[in-house]
Amino acid sequence: MSSVGTLRDFQTLGCLDQLKCALGARVYLDLECDKRVTNLEKFYDSDLNLIYLQGKRTDTIVTFVPVLSSQPLNFIEIEKIQKKLSTDASKR
Repeated sequence: MSSVGTLRDFQTLGCLDQLKCALGARVYLDLECDKRVTNLEKFYDSDLNLIYLQGKRTDTIVTFVPVLSSQPLNFIEIEKIQKKLSTDASKR
């Protein structure tokens, strides 16, 4: 898939932040090249205003949250993300 097509995929998920969409698309394209990750899917959580990716590595589901390396990590936000994603996973 092209980078423009991937970017559009992220925009159609509902995210209005173009930087997050572009970052998600870039990470998605990089992970598609990684043969250790399969079944890669794109997600957007409107409650958290968060784009994330999930894929399979061996028999485990792994989650990737694209963030800019130039921005400081907010550990309170990371904790919210972990709680939300673990709650969502337990509902499946």
